[in-house]
Amino acid sequence: APLSDEDFEHFASYVFQTMSHYKGRFPFWSVWNEPNIPDFWKPAPKVEDYARLLQKTREAARRADPEALLCAPVIAPLGSWDKKFTVSLYQMGAADWFDIFDYHYYRSYAPEAEVPAELADIRAVMCRFGDGKKPVWISETGVAGPVADQPESYLKQAAFVVRNHLLCLACGVERIFYFDLQNWNEIGRAHV
Repeated sequence: APLSDEDFEHFASYVFQTMSHYKGRFPFWSVWNEPNIPDFWKPAPKVEDYARLLQKTREAARRADPEALLCAPVIAPLGSWDKKFTVSLYQMGAADWFDIFDYHYYRSYAPEAEVPAELADIRAVMCRFGDGKKPVWISETGVAGPVADQPESYLKQAAFVVRNHLLCLACGVERIFYFDLQNWNEIGRAHV
């Protein structure tokens, strides 16, 4: 993650050059991947730093391609969706810095248990900050089968994928992108 003023300027330059090169060919751009978790924002996530990156990205993107749409905050859940990170981001003015609310999550159990309430809460936070008309996308999701190499787990996985998709659509999510349709077993190997 960017740490110094120079790092932020380099990233803004990268955004400008990349988006200028692809102007008119790619209308949507995600701003970072899961900046709220340590795996993708080292040494540790800081909402202030991501807000700064998002603002600089917006400025560079508008100069490069005013028609391009930015997807953010591209967060992943930490137990449940990261409401604290999102509220803090909005409090810093982030509603003006992106066009599509972008969220990631994975579930290995019935999506009815969390998905509708989670999406309603996300929309409530967006509305609280005057951002309720913005589209919501799930740009990374998936459902792992609970037991590898057992036919019933694949059937359950398929049912959860369909149920998750239908729930998202019913909750107003405009687009859903699956990371993969593989079954990850308990030791992390993929089974197709």
